[in-house]
Amino acid sequence: MSKSIVLCGYDTIKDAFVKNADYFAERPDTPVFLEALKGYGIVFSNGENWKVMRRFTLSTLRDYGVGRKTIEDKIIEETEYFNTKAEII
Repeated sequence: MSKSIVLCGYDTIKDAFVKNADYFAERPDTPVFLEALKGYGIVFSNGENWKVMRRFTLSTLRDYGVGRKTIEDKIIEETEYFNTKAEII
């Protein structure tokens, strides 16, 4: 059996994940994912491995333009295009 905490409200969640991130960083071990991913990845890893994977992922995404205004404009443009195509079908 594992312990769980339920957080409600924006301020509570922000306080937990921003100011006290180390206390809330662990994820439960899921046998299927543990066997398949060997503890790697962003979603199902923990501890130092998770920090390294997160840092790598964020820097790689920034290299591709995530977080910049230009990527946001391209996403909006593509979304509008697909929405117009969906209306035709």
